[in-house]
Amino acid sequence: MDANNDFVILQYQQELNLPVFIKLEVNQFYPNIISFFNKLNFSEVTKDAFDNSVKENFKTKILNIELASNRVSHQIEYMIDSDRFGSESIVPKEGYQVYRYKSAAMIIFSLGAREWTMGCLSDFGNDESRLTAHKVIINRFISWSLSGLGIVGFWGVPVDEGMVVMKAGESLGEAIFIDLINKNIISIEGVKPLKSNFKIIRLSSTLTDRNIRMNSEELLGFLSSYCTYFDFSGPSVAVRQLIRNLSKIAFGLIHPQEKFQPRVEI
Repeated sequence: MDANNDFVILQYQQELNLPVFIKLEVNQFYPNIISFFNKLNFSEVTKDAFDNSVKENFKTKILNIELASNRVSHQIEYMIDSDRFGSESIVPKEGYQVYRYKSAAMIIFSLGAREWTMGCLSDFGNDESRLTAHKVIINRFISWSLSGLGIVGFWGVPVDEGMVVMKAGESLGEAIFIDLINKNIISIEGVKPLKSNFKIIRLSSTLTDRNIRMNSEELLGFLSSYCTYFDFSGPSVAVRQLIRNLSKIAFGLIHPQEKFQPRVEI
C-alpha cells in the first residue's frame, strides 16, 4: 500500500503474471472491499511490480476504481431507454465506450487504451443484495482485458470434468476463463490445466437420466450465448474465433439439472 495516498494495487491471477490490474483508494469504500477482490483472485502487488508490468507489457490494463461523484451517481441510477433490455448497457462515444450496470457502476474504457476508469458507490463489493452485479462488472473488465491474450470467459462454475456453463445470474456472477494458448482453465478456484477430454456442460430441466452429446455447431451457439465478453456491436472477431476454436476441441454435454449439485459459494 502506498503510504502517501492509501492506494492499493491489485493484480488478477498473480501466479500467471497476467497484466490486469485494479487500482483503488481503499478509504473511500467499505473495509472488506479488498476481501471481495481477493475472492475473485486479485491480490495486492507492490508499486515496483506494477510499474515493471506497465513498462514491459503494452497489453497491460488498469482499472482505476473511484467513488462516484454526484453526477456519475445520478447517471448510474437514472432510467434510460436501454434498461428495458436488462441492467447492462454499452454506449459508444467518440474514441471510447461507456459501460453501465444500473444502480451499481459505470466504466469508461477503450480497448486500445491502457487505463480505464470505473465510478461506483461506496458499498461496492459489500452489499449482499448486489454482489452478483458487482462480480459481473469485474468479470466484464477481466474479459475485455484478457481478450487480446487468447483468453475467453464464460459464465459458469468449474467441475471435475470441465465446467458447467450457465447464465450470469445462475452462476451468481462467477466466470471461468479459458486460456487456449497456454492450455489453462482460470477460475476462482485457481488455475488448472486444460485437458484433452475437457467437457462443457449445459444443464437441462427436462432431461432426467442421461447425458446428450452436443455437436461442435451446437456447442458453438451455446458458448456464444454465455460468453462474458460484452460489446455494443457483439463479440470481436478475435473472441468469436476463440469460441469457435474451443467448440472444436471440447466435449459438449447436456446434463440433467436435477443431478447437478452446485458448490457452496466460497
